Amino acid sequence: MRNLAQRNFWGTLSIFITVTDAIVIFALVRYLYWRGLWQADASLQAVFAAWGGAAFLLSLATGILALLKDTSRSYGMLAVCLSIVSFFFYIK
Repeated sequence: MRNLAQRNFWGTLSIFITVTDAIVIFALVRYLYWRGLWQADASLQAVFAAWGGAAFLLSLATGILALLKDTSRSYGMLAVCLSIVSFFFYIK
């Protein structure tokens, strides 16, 4: 398994960034909502949007790098597709 992650480092990194970003933002929003502190028009929403946008760009860049440098292009294609899907969640 370690050898597979080393051969497809950029794709694995891109997938990790996308999944981690989605989980962290979801968990923070759910926690704030549960505590009664979340408001849809809060300034914190802009922070989450900026963080999500930066994560999207970083994930997309590493996904494209995976398409160019990794031995298996399937990881790169999966990483780019996940980045694009996560982008559509942010603009929803």
